[in-house]
Amino acid sequence: MLADASVAIAADSDHLSLLSRHPHRVAARIRDIGASVSELPIDYRNSAALVAAVSSSQERFGPIDFALCWVHSTAPEAIQSLTGVLKAPAELLQVVGSSGKMPTHLDEQLDALRETYRPIEIRFVLLGFIKVGSRTRWLSHSEISDGVLAAAYAKEPVSIVGEIKRGSARA
Repeated sequence: MLADASVAIAADSDHLSLLSRHPHRVAARIRDIGASVSELPIDYRNSAALVAAVSSSQERFGPIDFALCWVHSTAPEAIQSLTGVLKAPAELLQVVGSSGKMPTHLDEQLDALRETYRPIEIRFVLLGFIKVGSRTRWLSHSEISDGVLAAAYAKEPVSIVGEIKRGSARA
């Protein structure tokens, strides 16, 4: 779902380290535009392997200055592991699939993460839904990528793509 965003970021970067369970498809698209990419096939639920892969990439290609992450709730320690190995100054943009619901206490979570991992700049992108008449639908892959890219350049602490209902599920 972040393939288009990854390609756009690669086009604007000296090098992209692509960490994914299956990075080859996106990496091929990145190579097609002439950008530099290294594929790091990794399951982010394995924190030790994640830290080793990021450390190795930074040793080989230099510090990572921007990390785009969509880490599901099955691996809550992944962001902590990643922020622990990034070298400052760096930005981490975490995509949160909200299921149409605003996470509770988001401001407090963001403040705690920023305090813990200072000087790494941590920002969030919350994914919502789109209203179509009286119905709703989830965001398309291109809407997600476009919204994430807009958030990456906007530099706001929290960006929302689509609509989010505070405290209630998607209509």
